[in-house]
Amino acid sequence: MTRRIEVLRSTRLLDSAPEPAFDRLTRLAGTLIGAPVALISLVDETRQFFKSSWGLGEPWASRRETPLSYSFCDHVVHGPAPLIVADAREHPVLNARLAVAELGVIAYAGVPLIVDGAAIRGRGPRPTSGCCATSPTRWCPRSSCGSRCARPTSGAR
Repeated sequence: MTRRIEVLRSTRLLDSAPEPAFDRLTRLAGTLIGAPVALISLVDETRQFFKSSWGLGEPWASRRETPLSYSFCDHVVHGPAPLIVADAREHPVLNARLAVAELGVIAYAGVPLIVDGAAIRGRGPRPTSGCCATSPTRWCPRSSCGSRCARPTSGAR
């Protein structure tokens, strides 16, 4: 078991009930960038568990998880920085994820969530989970903050 998974399990958030505080954060994330779906995903060895979701359709909202074959957040927790993708259909790795074909995810913005003490190999804190927002349309950067932020746009570029 990796240190990241150990820390994730120590939070006792996997398979836990929804909580208003997490739901407020998820709703805020989606609202701020204008995304129709926002999630707090906890990624273990085989799945992503949705600690919170906003705008997620059925049956996924009730199931509160997907296998990693759907997950973009899996890439966020293994990387050192946020992952922002304007069009996953054109991304060399993410285009094969089932979320693209089955859920219609096109745009994605994922930010790692860090838990204190989750350091690995001296590289500093490691993400244990991610907060993400998705959209069925492409995103383009906001002019006010460059490529760090994204907003949905209608139509393709």
